[in-house]
Amino acid sequence: MSEFDLSFNTRKALAVHLGEPAGHEVLLLLQRMAARIQELERSKVSVTPIAPAGAASLLRSRHDMETF
Repeated sequence: MSEFDLSFNTRKALAVHLGEPAGHEVLLLLQRMAARIQELERSKVSVTPIAPAGAASLLRSRHDMETF
């Protein structure tokens, strides 16, 4: 059993309301999306800003002064 398996009741509801082939397709899509999200969370890296935090507002204020 995969970590991303849906319960029997959920799979049955998908099959009843969408049909067996479409329900199975939705199930596979959800499992692939969950696996991809988990992979992205594992490979996530911290980003360190290069410019100081106030640099963006400083640049905006300079640009505003130049447009007048």
